[in-house]
Amino acid sequence: MKKIHKATLTEKNINTNFSTGKSFFLFLKKHDLISKNFALIVCLLTILCCFGCDDQEKEEGNKPVLLADREAPIGWVYLNIYEDHSFNFILTGLRDKTEYPGTCRLNGDTIFFTYKDSIPKAGKTAIISKNSVTYIDGDYQESVIIKLNKLTK
Repeated sequence: MKKIHKATLTEKNINTNFSTGKSFFLFLKKHDLISKNFALIVCLLTILCCFGCDDQEKEEGNKPVLLADREAPIGWVYLNIYEDHSFNFILTGLRDKTEYPGTCRLNGDTIFFTYKDSIPKAGKTAIISKNSVTYIDGDYQESVIIKLNKLTK
């Protein structure tokens, strides 16, 4: 009677199995090297890597106090103001996205924006009303509709 030995993981076995075209996971499963717990950990890590990062709130305490937007002819215009008085004015198009970050100061119903780099054509000053934020000193008059407003005057 012929004795059957359980296969052991050696360099020779790995090279033989991969040279015949068998996939790595089938090889591991065949040799009982993958367990249900390992598979669960791999799945959870994959999900965490894919959905675990939110660009808008990377830092704790940087919660939005004003969110406003409008649909543009070929994209969107966004204004996000945060608790620490930082803001991001964003213009999106079909393929591109231009962000104008900075800090702002509220004086009555007027918001004064100080940009870090370049200034958008919408301008540096806006008037806030009940439903919208309207830029008043730029090359054109830009207006965005308020979705969330927790600003205090």
